[in-house]
Amino acid sequence: MDTVYWIWALLPLTLLFITLRAIAKRVLKRPGIEYPGDYIKQVIYTTVFLFVAIGIDRFLLDDFLSTIPLGDADPRIIRWLLYPAVLG
Repeated sequence: MDTVYWIWALLPLTLLFITLRAIAKRVLKRPGIEYPGDYIKQVIYTTVFLFVAIGIDRFLLDDFLSTIPLGDADPRIIRWLLYPAVLG
C-alpha cells in the first residue's frame, strides 16, 4: 500500500478515535456534550471519499495526467492533493 494512502487515512482514523472516545464518555457517564452519531456520519463520509480517491488514483489519474500539459508541475503534487480535492 502506498504511503500517500496511509496519510490520507489519518483523517478517517482520527475521526474514528474521536467517535470511540465520545461513545466511551456516554457509556461511562462522563461530563461533556458529545453526540457520537454526528462523528459516525463524518467517519463514514471521509471513509467513502477515501476509497473514491484511492480508486481515482489507481485507475484514472495516470491516464488523466498523460492527457493534460503539466508544464513544470510535478504530477506527485496532484496525487497528494487528490484526497482533499475529492473531499471538497
